[in-house]
Amino acid sequence: MKILIIQPYRLGDVLQATPALQALKIKYKDVKIDFVVDSSCAGAIAGNPYVSRLIVLPRNSIRKSGARDIVAGFRELYAFMGEILQTRYDLAINYNFDAIGGILLKECAAAEKRGLIFSGGKFEMNDPWTKYLFAIITSRRYSFINISDIFKLIAGVGDIRSSLYFKIKAGGRSAGKFLDFAFDRPVVTVQGFASRMERSLSAEQNTELISMLSKKYNVALLGAKGEEHFMPGLKDTDSFRNLTGKTTLDELAGVIKSSSLLITPDTFAMHAAAAVGTKTAGIFKAGAWPYETAPYAAGVKVIFAPLECAPCAAPEKCRGMKCGAAITPEFLSGLVENIIENRPAANPDGIDVYESNKGNFLYFDAGHREAVETIISANGLISRGKTPIIPVKRNLQAAVGALLSSMRTLENDLKRDSAGIH
Repeated sequence: MKILIIQPYRLGDVLQATPALQALKIKYKDVKIDFVVDSSCAGAIAGNPYVSRLIVLPRNSIRKSGARDIVAGFRELYAFMGEILQTRYDLAINYNFDAIGGILLKECAAAEKRGLIFSGGKFEMNDPWTKYLFAIITSRRYSFINISDIFKLIAGVGDIRSSLYFKIKAGGRSAGKFLDFAFDRPVVTVQGFASRMERSLSAEQNTELISMLSKKYNVALLGAKGEEHFMPGLKDTDSFRNLTGKTTLDELAGVIKSSSLLITPDTFAMHAAAAVGTKTAGIFKAGAWPYETAPYAAGVKVIFAPLECAPCAAPEKCRGMKCGAAITPEFLSGLVENIIENRPAANPDGIDVYESNKGNFLYFDAGHREAVETIISANGLISRGKTPIIPVKRNLQAAVGALLSSMRTLENDLKRDSAGIH
C-alpha cells in the first residue's frame, strides 16, 4: 500500500502529524508513506522511521529562480511536481490548509483522497473529519480533540495508540557544548517567544523569570533567529546561556533533551520536548487552545486561564489580556520547583494547571462528549452557558457520530488504563 501525506508548513504542525504516520504503519504493515514537506520544515520529519520517501518542496528556491528567470522557476516547480505525479497512491491525505496543499491533492494520482482539495478555484472537502475540523473553527470553545487525534481520524487510524516522533540527528547529539555551566544544577530551558507574540510572555516577564530561575538552576534561553533584539540586554553568566538564534533544529532538540524542564508558549519546542521525553510546562493564552494543541504525550503540565472568552478569536482587539495577567514570573518559578523538586505550588486566581492524560485534562472524557453532544442539538446550534448561539454546518453530523462512538470506546479504555489514551 502506498500513501501520500501532504503537510508542508509550520514545524509544530509537521511534528503533530507524526502519530498518524506511526498509526498507519501499525495498521498497514507493508505501507510505504511519502511525505511532502517544505524545505524550511524538513528537519522536523527527516529521519522518521515511518516515512519511506521525503519529498521536499523547494519553495524558497523556486521563488528565487522565478525572480531571476520565470522559465527556470517553472522548471523547478515541474521537477518537484513530477516526483508526486509519477506515482500512483492508494490514499492521499492533505493536512495543510492553504492552496499549495490543496493543489497537490487535486493533481496527484490516488484512488482515495482526504483533506482539503483546491479545485475549480475553490476548496472542497470530501471526508467527514476534515469537514469537522473546518466547521469547528467557528466554535473553538467546543473543540476538545487534539489536532494529532484529528490527523489520525482523517487517516482512518483514530483507534490506534501512537506518539510523537522526532529524531535527533548527529548535530543535536553534541548539544552539550551549549550547556557548559559553572554549576552542577538541573537545566531549565525557556522558549521565550511564540510565532504569535500575543501568545508569549513579554520580554520583561521573560527577563524576570530567567533572573529568578538562574539563582537556583542552570537556565538556557531558546529562540529563533531574529528574536535576539527582543531581549538585547541578556548576557551569559555562570548559570545562564542565551542561545537565541544560535542553534539548528537538531541542536535545539538536543538542548531540550538534556534539560530537566522546558517552559514555553505553544511552539514547536513544546512538541519537540514531548517527543524526546523532556518534562514540559506549556503556557496557553490568547488564541492558543490546549485541548487542540497541547503536546500529544502524558504528564505534560498545561497552564491555562479558562475564561469565557477563551480561546481568543481577536487578540489584536483585546485590551486587558486577562488570560495572561496571572501567569507571573513568580508563579512560573514556583511551578518549576513543583515539577523538578516535587514541591507544592499554589495556583493564582484565574489560572489552572492541568496535566495531560490525568485529572481534568484528558483528550477524551465524558465532559468533552457532553460538549460535543451540545453541538448536535436538535436545531443544529451551539448554545451553552453565556456563549452565543452559533450555527453549525450540518455536515458535522456524520463526523460527530463517529466522534461520540470513539469517545465511548476510549472512555472504556481509560477505565482500564490509568495512563491515558497515548
